Formats: sequence, C-alpha cells, structure tokens
Amino acid sequence: MRNRLLLASAVALTALVAPVSHAAPATPLHWVGAWQASPESGGAASTDKSFRMPVHASIGGSVLRLRLSNAYGKAPVTIANLTLALPLSGQPGPAIDPATVKVVAKRIVVPAGKDVYTRAVSYPVPADGWITVSFSAPGSFPATTHHNVGMTTTWKTLDGMGDQTGDTAGTTFVTPGIDYTYLSALDVVGPKQLRTVVALGDSITDCCYSAPDTNKRWTDLLNERLAAAPGPRRFVVTNSAMSGNDVSNDRDGNQDQGAAGVTRITRDVFDEPNVSTVIVFEGINDVGTGVPASTAISAYQRIVTESHRRGIRVVFATLTPCKQAFAAGGSYVADAPVRDQLNAWLRAHRSSFDGLIEFDRAVASPLDPDAWSPQYFFDGLHPNPLGLNAMAGAVPLSVLG
Repeated sequence: MRNRLLLASAVALTALVAPVSHAAPATPLHWVGAWQASPESGGAASTDKSFRMPVHASIGGSVLRLRLSNAYGKAPVTIANLTLALPLSGQPGPAIDPATVKVVAKRIVVPAGKDVYTRAVSYPVPADGWITVSFSAPGSFPATTHHNVGMTTTWKTLDGMGDQTGDTAGTTFVTPGIDYTYLSALDVVGPKQLRTVVALGDSITDCCYSAPDTNKRWTDLLNERLAAAPGPRRFVVTNSAMSGNDVSNDRDGNQDQGAAGVTRITRDVFDEPNVSTVIVFEGINDVGTGVPASTAISAYQRIVTESHRRGIRVVFATLTPCKQAFAAGGSYVADAPVRDQLNAWLRAHRSSFDGLIEFDRAVASPLDPDAWSPQYFFDGLHPNPLGLNAMAGAVPLSVLG
C-alpha cells in the first residue's frame, strides 16, 4: 500500500512544469526514458491542424507519460485530444488500431518557453516497438517547437482541418515528414535498477545515415546490445542529439541547429528521469565552424562540472574523422587538426571524467588515422550503416556505470 501511495505522489508531480528530480527513488518503481527528441526552434507554421507521430520505445512498460515542449513558442499552445494507439500494422504509419486508442488528455495548455508532462497513464508500451501519439493544435502559430530530424515518418493534416485525432484510418493525415512537433519525450515506469543514459550529440547521433523508420542509429544498436545482455537490464539509452549542433556555440540563429550542447544539457539531459550517465559525442561541428579547441574544451569541462554536481557520470566519445568532409564545408577539412587536438585532450584527461569511448579508433583507417576506414565511409563526415554498427560495438557496456 505504501509503495502505491508513493508512486501516486510521484505521478501527481509530473503535471508540474518543473525539472525531474534526480534524487534516489523512494519506491521500487520509477520513471526512465523510453524515447526522446530534443526541442529545436524553426518548426513550420501551424493553423488548426492535427498531428500523428509514431514513437519507437526502446524499452517497454505498463505506465507511461509524455512530455510536451513549447520551448521556443512565443505564446501558449493548446494540445487537444491527446491520444495513444498502436499502429495498425505494427509499423509506423498514419493508420492506427481502433481497439487500442486511449485518450490521455482532452486539453493541455503548454506555456510559452516551457515543457509540460502529461498525467501518468496505464498503457502497454511494447519494448523495441511502436506507439502512436495523436493530437490537434487549435489556433494559429507562426512557428512551432519541433525536433527537425526524427528519422521516423510522422504525419500532419492540412491547415484548417481541425481535430482529426478520431481518424483511425489516417486518410486525413496527408502531409508526411520526419520531424516531431511539440512532442519531446516518452517515459515509462521501470524497475529500480533501470537507469537512463542520455546521448548528447549532433547529426552522427541524431540521424546519419540510418534509413527512416529502421531505428539503426548507433544509440538504437547500443540499446539492442543492452537488451540482449544477460541478467536484468540496467540501462536504456535515449537520444538527445541535434543535427548541426555545436557543443560550445548556440546556433539558434540557424534555427534547426539549436542551442549549444553545453547550454541545452540542463533540459535535454538533466531533466530526463533518473539519469545515471551522459555520453558526450559532440565537437565536430565546432571544428567545422572554426571554433578553437580551447573553446570546445571549456564546454567539455563545464559539462563535467555540472553533471558531477548532480551525481551524473560523464562518458566522452572521441570525435570521428572529418578531413574528407569536403561536401560539408571547407572548414571541416582545413580545421581537421583541431579534431586531433580535442581527441588528444580527451585521452589525456580521461581521469577527470568517468569513461571514454573510442569511436575514432573504431572507424578510422589503419593507414591514415585522420581518415575514415573505407568500409565505414559515407560522406567524409558521417558513417554508413556498417560504421554505425562499428560505433555501437565500440561501446564497452561497463562504461555506462
């Protein structure tokens, strides 16, 4: 009875607009992250339309909550008829199974610049499976908060079509995309030994180059390894990456490239539930935009200080090659030695943080340590699917905690 009361109290707190506490759980059941999409500015204008967004849950559960973000909004946004369902075919698409539809909330108002959790809802979340979130957004907004490159096909109605959340066949959801609008996280209640690991990264973690709807980014592949490991599962990895993101420079002026990793870490890592470890794999875009190594290193040090102050472990990953990244911009090639300086600093200072993953050595050419190994090469900046597999395989599971 006491545990049920404690869990009910924790559930009540999720309705508040406040960061999640990282204190030790008071009950054997606690929240963990099952999916995440970091909020960015630059979402398309919206006028009285509906959204249908499949979400791939890295871990299952029977109680969930959603996080809605209006982080970049200039006015409150109303989310109406927020519903859950399972996709009709078991795979993402606009059609949902009518027998599985459940209403989470008739109306939620998300203040400008804020995130809001829904109430806790009993619902069977399939492990390594899909769940579909639908809602309408009445009103007119010149721009929306979204995650630009979600690597999952999402669906919208046309402007002015109003609430179409009851359209289980999905015929009114005629506009596909790969972005997530207003929806930023799915959490589930899990056993006390299970902890969230957050990957803070850029496009190499966010999307590239995994095909949409396949869930084959290196973080997805790492979750597959964790699920297959013997014994009770201890960690689930959520993806807090953002394409084009710097670790040291805010790039909101470029819209979808977002706030710097060192700036957004409070919202995108520390506010995730029961975080044990953050994996920091950022800095290659700092190199590509001419940022000195000392500036990126200062951001690394701030991340370590702020994470350790909250009792969160910090694991860095060495930066992968960029000297062949001609298509990404000349600075990636010209400033490739800065990448070597950052990797040298990480290797020399590993005693000041909690672990190091050697992504660089996992994918670099044995003939040229500044170039990609040919079998892992995509465009000189991003790995191909074999490269993503090599990166996921290079993570020692013991480094997570």
